[in-house]
Amino acid sequence: MAPQRQLLIIHPETSSVDLAVFYETVQQADFSYSICHDPELVYNIIEEESFDAVILSLPLAENETKILICDLLELIDNRPLFLLTPQWEAAYEQEARSLGITAVLAQEDTTPAHLKHVFRLSKELQQMEASRSSSRVQLAKTYFQLEKREETLKAQQVTLMKMAKLGLDLDEPLDICLSRIAKVAMETLGTEYVSIWGGLLTASQFQLRFRFSSLGQEEIPQVSLGKDQSVLFIENVRENHTLAMRSIQDENESIQGFKDHYLKIHQIENMACGSLYKGGELNGILCFEGLNESRDWLVEELSFINSVADLITLTMEEWQHRNDERELRKREDAYRLKLEKSNSDLQDFAFIVSHDLQEPLYKVNAFGELLELRSKEALDEKSTYYVSKMREAAKRMSGLINDLLLYSRVTSKAMPFIKIDLNHVLEGVLSDLEYRIMTLKAKLEVEELITLEADESQMRQLFQNLISNSLKFHEKDKAPQISIGGEKSGANEYTITFKDEGIGFDEKDNQRIFGVFQRLHPADKYPGTGMGLAICEKIINRHEGSITAKSDPGEGTTFVIKIPLYH
Repeated sequence: MAPQRQLLIIHPETSSVDLAVFYETVQQADFSYSICHDPELVYNIIEEESFDAVILSLPLAENETKILICDLLELIDNRPLFLLTPQWEAAYEQEARSLGITAVLAQEDTTPAHLKHVFRLSKELQQMEASRSSSRVQLAKTYFQLEKREETLKAQQVTLMKMAKLGLDLDEPLDICLSRIAKVAMETLGTEYVSIWGGLLTASQFQLRFRFSSLGQEEIPQVSLGKDQSVLFIENVRENHTLAMRSIQDENESIQGFKDHYLKIHQIENMACGSLYKGGELNGILCFEGLNESRDWLVEELSFINSVADLITLTMEEWQHRNDERELRKREDAYRLKLEKSNSDLQDFAFIVSHDLQEPLYKVNAFGELLELRSKEALDEKSTYYVSKMREAAKRMSGLINDLLLYSRVTSKAMPFIKIDLNHVLEGVLSDLEYRIMTLKAKLEVEELITLEADESQMRQLFQNLISNSLKFHEKDKAPQISIGGEKSGANEYTITFKDEGIGFDEKDNQRIFGVFQRLHPADKYPGTGMGLAICEKIINRHEGSITAKSDPGEGTTFVIKIPLYH
């Protein structure tokens, strides 16, 4: 027979509840009870006697009742607390439950069966509460573990950022750069050793590249494993990318050769590995080795090892890239020095040759002129013609030499780029060409230009050559008409146009006109050396720009120059 349930009924004399009927209900429900009429004695009674539940018959409107309820809930330790009222009201029960009361009983409506049912439900609620309490404890533990893992992940992220900064310092040998990263990772994981293996992994052969210890000593043993000793281990790493071994002794034959020839020598007990790739092929293995007999490697730790392996791979690639760049710069510097010396030698040679050539040409021209003056009457018409042709050839040769020197000096005698006003440059050129412009009655339309960075003397040469070109190649019965304008054509680009209405040329000769000594017309009709546009193109190339020409025979020519605003 089940023991009677003990109830404690707190019923002050001031209560409006009539307990006569309720007592009978309690007895019929086979509950035993004790009655306390003085709420101040409740605390002592609860401490001295054991009760399964407490029934309170006080109105909730009074603050003393609410204080008593709070105290009772602490004393009865999750046992049910019922509130007895004359009549049941939903709002009243809702307020009671908000204070922690298990249920509200109406004295007129409570039957023995109802009392047993409510009591049973309260027990179930207690069990559910205990289960929820257990769940909350488990949840708290899980939350704590997640917090610890989150802290671990944050620490790993900080470590990875630190290692990434170390990986950016690539001015030293590669193994030193990699060792710095590996040491930081070893300290984070708390292992005794870290090593990197590399070699002919595609042939399942590899050797120890370097190995470091957290025990105060560094070791670089000469260890090399062949195909028979390492093939299964390498294939395992290749397949899984990251491999963890809780205990070396528990591992199967997949690492047998590796274990016998390396791990046993250094008494390694646990290990986790990450794969290093290059060009999609396994290029190395990163190993963290411990001396504990067993270690449960966490998922976060394996993810960290994988990230470290990726960082080491990127560092190796970046180091190789920078090393290639350094070698390239060395070759470029050597080539530049060689080119500068060659240009200097060429400039000296050009100066010497021009000086040596100009002197005899000067004499040919001078003596030819003396011959014409002193022997003019003695020379027949044919001889006079020969002398004049000789002098013309000497002058033309002198002009060619001067233009060649000018062409070579575009780079050898170049001045630094400075801010110049193109309007000022153009004014100077037009002033120099003023006599020819007036003689030919040429018409010029000039737009406002801008200020940009350039070599002022070379821009002056460029403008002079292009305008002289337009003045030269015009229709004989028509005055030259030249239009000069400019506009910004990009974030760092300015376009200058020189347009004339001269004789023009065929588009097929578009590139040819910029060649050295390239002429499209006979020298006796249009004099010149064929060097003007070649000099223009070389000047524009030095300014990292471009020059093109658009033309049709008899329709004039437009030169389009694109040049950076600043360098």
